Amino acid sequence: MSCPYANPSPKALDTDSFHRLHRDGKQLISAWFARAYRAIDCEAEQSFEPFIFTWIAFNAWGSCVTGQDRDKELVRRVANCPCLRGKFMNLVNEDESFRSILRSFADSWPIFKAQDIRKEGYFGAISRDRDEVIQHYRGIPDVSFEPSCAFFHKENSGTIPVDWPHCLHTIYRVRCNLFHGEKSPHSEMDARIVKGAFDVLVRFLANAEIIPHYQ
Repeated sequence: MSCPYANPSPKALDTDSFHRLHRDGKQLISAWFARAYRAIDCEAEQSFEPFIFTWIAFNAWGSCVTGQDRDKELVRRVANCPCLRGKFMNLVNEDESFRSILRSFADSWPIFKAQDIRKEGYFGAISRDRDEVIQHYRGIPDVSFEPSCAFFHKENSGTIPVDWPHCLHTIYRVRCNLFHGEKSPHSEMDARIVKGAFDVLVRFLANAEIIPHYQ
């Protein structure tokens, strides 16, 4: 196996297309994002709704700049954008607070697919220790996870890259677990994981000035 996210697209997305969007559509996206941003300092247990509003805003923005309606393809193209990869790494390098938040979220990687876990008969948390959870789920056949190259990196370099594509694909897994996890209260829908995904995505979109966070 190799890393599927190693090489960015040679062509950047036209992110300015968001600013050319019809005023009503742009205001609606900004309103969703502003509502999420107001909860930026929330506790983990209150992060589910702000994360969902952040994703709705991001999804609408992504659909605008990619022309894609299918979430999976939208995420792939946004993750591959060299401009967004650069903005993300600039924020990592320049903002110690963001770097700390990102590192905390990455400590929970990989995130496993909630539906696969439920199909295997697991309905509750295995352990409060994340390393124990990861090792347990890793041993179950046919349970997918993100980043999909997590163990490739761990076995070859000891750490998973915390760049934009690895992070976005993992955030998308958190999103799918929330939307399609069939309300099973297992560890992959832990409030700390949702809070980590929310913190990283909302801060990147705001600090890199991708979506306005004020109304």
